[in-house]
Amino acid sequence: LSFHWFPSPSLVMIETHLRNLDKDFSDISELKYALKTGDFVESGFAHVGLAMSTTSGAGVESCLGVAHAAMLKAFETDGGKRAKARQVVLKKRKSELGFKWSLDEETNEQVGAWDATSFFKLDRELRWTIIQDVRRRYKDLIVEAGRTQQEAHDSARVKRLKEKSDGQVQKHLDRCTKNYEFDRIAPCTTFAGLDALATDDAKAYAGALRNQIRVRTHVYFVPRKELPDIGDGHSPGEVQRLVSGLRGVVQKPLKKKPAPPLPYPVRPAHPAPTAGAAALDIEHIGKIGAAITKLTALTSEGMIRAPRASAPGRPRAAPPRAASSGAPQPP
Repeated sequence: LSFHWFPSPSLVMIETHLRNLDKDFSDISELKYALKTGDFVESGFAHVGLAMSTTSGAGVESCLGVAHAAMLKAFETDGGKRAKARQVVLKKRKSELGFKWSLDEETNEQVGAWDATSFFKLDRELRWTIIQDVRRRYKDLIVEAGRTQQEAHDSARVKRLKEKSDGQVQKHLDRCTKNYEFDRIAPCTTFAGLDALATDDAKAYAGALRNQIRVRTHVYFVPRKELPDIGDGHSPGEVQRLVSGLRGVVQKPLKKKPAPPLPYPVRPAHPAPTAGAAALDIEHIGKIGAAITKLTALTSEGMIRAPRASAPGRPRAAPPRAASSGAPQPP
């Protein structure tokens, strides 16, 4: 409704929204004095809209529409406007020293300002046109709009959850791949072993030093804050930085090599399970073992051989007839 009947403020709102989406709006002169919200404010309105649509079936648009109409005195009666205008003038006079006009004149001025946004000051034909338009589009504006908004909200939530799940799967897969890639590298634990990596090729030497960082990161899961930055390049200063940083690392004993990570996310075991939880876990594992035993008992060498079906549409051969001896056969 606001966009249809009040195009001027709607354009400002649209420009503000586009500016919030644009990271660089310094050259847009039309938006110099436009209102600016932020992600914090917009997310607050989103939460309010979700709460209202869930509890009362009306979104934040209804709340804002009623609030704007009340501020503009759009549907206020003449008597109500005059009473509220008088209160506004009296409140304003408390903070002012001198008065230009009398109380009635200032009240009339305030009422005239509110008349500019009053629905009842519009022409009779225009008011009737607005009412008819609202009646005609009530289903689209109220019923279908709320339903579509809820469906869009649910679809976006499902999409975020799927992206999060896919991200977790990809993270575990990358972690497993890195562990397998650098598990073949032997970590240096002495200064002599670190010095043995030195070669005439600066690029290969820098790569071997960085592999010592990678094997500790992806295989032994040493925290990155305890390792030097991996950096890039193979200049003499960069190689010297890697050597100096690793000299403080190789002298620290490595912990026992942990088990390799799984290529898919699983829920880790609880560090201190209760007796009941441990019993349920053992019972669950026993059921899995019993099911596998039953399955393997029905198979041969781990494979189930199903009977091969005949080809569709091929007629079956008739059974062979017994040779006739000339004697009549019994009925």
